[in-house]
Amino acid sequence: MPLSATEKRIRELLIRVARGESVARRTGRISYKEVWEHIHPDIKWGQGHTWDVVEWITHISAVELQNGRPPLNEIVTPTNKLVPKDPWGNAVQGIKGHLKKLSGISAPYKDHEEAQKACWRYWANHSDGGPSSDEIALNETEVEEGYRQDRQSSFIKRNRKIIDAAKKRDRFRCQACGFFLEVDGRPLIDCHHKIPLRHSSGVRVTKVSDLVCLCPTCHRIAHSRAYPLSVKEIRRCRGL
Repeated sequence: MPLSATEKRIRELLIRVARGESVARRTGRISYKEVWEHIHPDIKWGQGHTWDVVEWITHISAVELQNGRPPLNEIVTPTNKLVPKDPWGNAVQGIKGHLKKLSGISAPYKDHEEAQKACWRYWANHSDGGPSSDEIALNETEVEEGYRQDRQSSFIKRNRKIIDAAKKRDRFRCQACGFFLEVDGRPLIDCHHKIPLRHSSGVRVTKVSDLVCLCPTCHRIAHSRAYPLSVKEIRRCRGL
């Protein structure tokens, strides 16, 4: 099932969305209209084009399933919805059934939400195309991580009071696992941004309610995918 030139471009776009890059109005999701505007910026969008986009993304997703990857169509949703409009269904009906007809593979997900998380998790930890040597992949990771650290350090320097306020509110205790530890009389705890700084452009107003205290382990778990896991999801990962 080879992809057309248009489908290859759309696939590259959807991978960037799955990684949390700022190529759409929402983090981790993109609308049918936005897909169309990226591919055909010279042709005005109309609701009739929805079916063109659906045909492209389902074909792409069938190929993804055949290659052991999650279906990228799951991150293409109406602007006012968190999941695709059509029901997930089963191996016969719904989106799952349609993808099985195209690919011959039954997607191993129970619903839209699980399939979306699989996309985010997979593309947060895999590269696609371009140089594939371990050295280049490592350099790319180092550059991205350094960028995040620079943004975070800059934010903390300008907003130390709100960070301290969040830690005091949570009593320097991890809100996921309850961890508390003092080293030389100082609590060891991280302050986690529920919406990562890298998902914002320019200056952002942050409230104490946008922050939560996590221990180093839970903080790392939170960032195990492109868009962080919630406290509830972290607890589930740890069996709490």
